[in-house]
Amino acid sequence: MTKTILIILLSINYIGYSQSKQQLIDSITKSKRLESSCVGYECNSGKSYLNFQKLKKLISDKELVDLSKNANPILRMYASIELIESDKGDVVKLFNNELSSKDTINVIMGCVSQEELTYKIIYQRYKWHLYSKINGDETSNTDDLQEYEKELKERENLILSDKNIKRIDKIILNSKKVLDFRIYSHLFEYKKFKGKDLNLIEELAFKKNNSCALVYLDNFH
Repeated sequence: MTKTILIILLSINYIGYSQSKQQLIDSITKSKRLESSCVGYECNSGKSYLNFQKLKKLISDKELVDLSKNANPILRMYASIELIESDKGDVVKLFNNELSSKDTINVIMGCVSQEELTYKIIYQRYKWHLYSKINGDETSNTDDLQEYEKELKERENLILSDKNIKRIDKIILNSKKVLDFRIYSHLFEYKKFKGKDLNLIEELAFKKNNSCALVYLDNFH
């Protein structure tokens, strides 16, 4: 009798756990925007952001990867960003998946709300993640010019030496699609191309009238 009661109690707990996960997923997928930990003038955490923080504590790494492939772009982005920030995900695969999707979502950070392509979010968030390895945040608060310049150089070295960035850059340069100009501003931030890559950049600049490519060539070559 005792064993039967124990099995029933465990079953109830399991059902409650499963429903809790699904309820959080349903709530996030109904959200119309990707929110951050700081939204609005009062800098409160967004509802869908908080729901994902709860959800990630309930799911396995495999489930997190599965969510990064979900059809809903909001849920997919939360999962992808978590994979990036926890160093658990293949950022090149995540970028490729979003490049194929062409999805655009509303993103709100602080008081700024704007439409963003999901592949740009992946590239940008990965860069921020690399930068956070220097000072634990995306931006520096130092007033010391020497320290600031030192940090900028460290950021540049991180980007230039990162294998994932190199692979993503190759994907962007070789893409036959017309990509959002903002992805090129990330791509051409530092002097990091030579050889055949320069030929691709010249094609972007002179045949496809890509202003970011023109600026890159003017600045570095």
